[in-house]
Formats: sequence, structure tokens, C-alpha cells
Amino acid sequence: MCLIPSSRRAPACKPENLQREFGGRLSFHGGIDMQNLLPKGSPAEVAAEVRRYSEVLGQHGGYILGPAHLFQPDVPPENILAMYRND
Repeated sequence: MCLIPSSRRAPACKPENLQREFGGRLSFHGGIDMQNLLPKGSPAEVAAEVRRYSEVLGQHGGYILGPAHLFQPDVPPENILAMYRND
């Protein structure tokens, strides 16, 4: 089974809480903030959040990197690249 963390403002959807509750039993997909971080954050902020999600939700090999929703037109291309680069 796969869980898609969609609302980063809801305490239950914070990656630490999801991992604690479901880690090792479910895989996680997405969750990178599409409302504020990707359209308004810097590439460095995007990269930091991707590292956090990957480290927390990727325990036990259960995280598929992706945005919380489809990329929208207001997301700068450099933030999309920062999301998928592994620098």
C-alpha cells in the first residue's frame, strides 16, 4: 500500500508522524509542498525539504519523491530541478 501525504499543514501528515505511525508497513509518495515551498521557496529551501522527507520517510526504503500534487505553472523551473538533484 502507498500513502500520499497531501496536507503538510495537518499535524498527522508531518513526515515524522507518518513514519512513526505507518513506517515499515506502507510506502509514501509525494508530499513536497505545492502551495508555498515549490512556487515561492528558494532552490536551497526546496533541496532541504526534499532531504528531510527523503531521510524521514525513506527509512525502510519506503519513499517515492514527488510533489504533493501536479506541478503548477507558478513553480519556477529551478525549484523543480532542485527537487530532483542530489547535490
